[in-house]
Amino acid sequence: MKLSFENIVDAKLAVIPLYPLAQWNDAGAKRKAKGEDGDAVPTFNEVKLELRSNPDVASSVKVGAFFKVFKNGTPEQWCRWRDDLNRAWKGLNNTNGPNRANTVRHLLEGQALDDFEQFFMPADVHETVDNVDLALKKVAANIFPADAVMNMKHYLNFELKKPNKLTARETMTRLERINKWIGDYFPSDGGDRTLPVERIEAGDLKLIYYRLLPNNWRRKMDENGSFSHHEATLQQIVEYAERLEVTEQRYGGGNPKGSAVKKNGHKGNGQNGSSKGSSEAEPANGGGNRQHKSKKTGDCHVHGPNCGHTSHQCKVLKGHAEKVRAQWAAQPKSGSPAKKHQQVKFKNSTVADRKYSRAEVNTMINKLKEKFEADKREREELNEMMQEVDMNEPLTDVELEEFLNNTD
Repeated sequence: MKLSFENIVDAKLAVIPLYPLAQWNDAGAKRKAKGEDGDAVPTFNEVKLELRSNPDVASSVKVGAFFKVFKNGTPEQWCRWRDDLNRAWKGLNNTNGPNRANTVRHLLEGQALDDFEQFFMPADVHETVDNVDLALKKVAANIFPADAVMNMKHYLNFELKKPNKLTARETMTRLERINKWIGDYFPSDGGDRTLPVERIEAGDLKLIYYRLLPNNWRRKMDENGSFSHHEATLQQIVEYAERLEVTEQRYGGGNPKGSAVKKNGHKGNGQNGSSKGSSEAEPANGGGNRQHKSKKTGDCHVHGPNCGHTSHQCKVLKGHAEKVRAQWAAQPKSGSPAKKHQQVKFKNSTVADRKYSRAEVNTMINKLKEKFEADKREREELNEMMQEVDMNEPLTDVELEEFLNNTD
């Protein structure tokens, strides 16, 4: 099979996409209360834990917080649950292995809890801090797909584009958070999936961020002689991108990829970009108040006022007119509709009528021929008799009676 870069992009290898963010529960889903009937909605249960504001001081203020009980979900939901687990460990001052394992048992259920307990079944495996982390990686091995680390790094290096819904600063924060998840929560590739995983280095992460920026932003960075993305830090690149983002919103510059959705709901023509972008390749930020007014003129019955063309220039109306013209040309020219060809049908014929053989058909044809020949002979005799009569001379009654009697 022929492989190409486009086929790899369409494969969607992202284990955790940069955008959209995975929700804890489905939209509109509500947990069934006690005593309610009906089917249960698949949502995450919650447990309330009392966390101390200062875990090192036993008399510090307690703060109640709700934590999700993980049963199954997406890789991103697992990573977010792990972040909440670390917050619970810190608030409960769980510094040793047994306390951490007990907290995990409160926040897991179903298959995830069974996988966690199975890790500690051997007698020589004790509940240490390191073993608790290994047990959680074993649980993650059943949540993440195979070769998750390789596929995720491939996605970040080659397929990643800046989402339209995230600002330059939010994109950097999201990228750094995913990099942290890769090193802390991703199971390793291969047979033993509990091995440590290395994060993406700071230099490579900076290049990933630079490559995901819109093309015109990178062009402006390269045109600036006093700025070099090779020598700049990640923070400096983010600040430069923020300035371009604010300038684009303020002066209405625009459309890095030529696929930004305009206010009237139609896509741009791509004059400032070059290629068509996907949902992650649209302009940096669709929000903001634009001070630049559109210079488009022309009203169209289909696309509305000030759409840039008139109804006479509208391609949609022209296409519809061509279809109507073709239908009109296909109709008959006369005012009356064309007559349909009537098929021959014998009287009293039904579906159950008998079928005639070839011999019977030949017999009927011969009888018709004989009848036609007899009629022909009668017509010939009548013509001969008419020729004998002089039509110019009038006939008397006696002559006419004699003529009619002779024709019998």
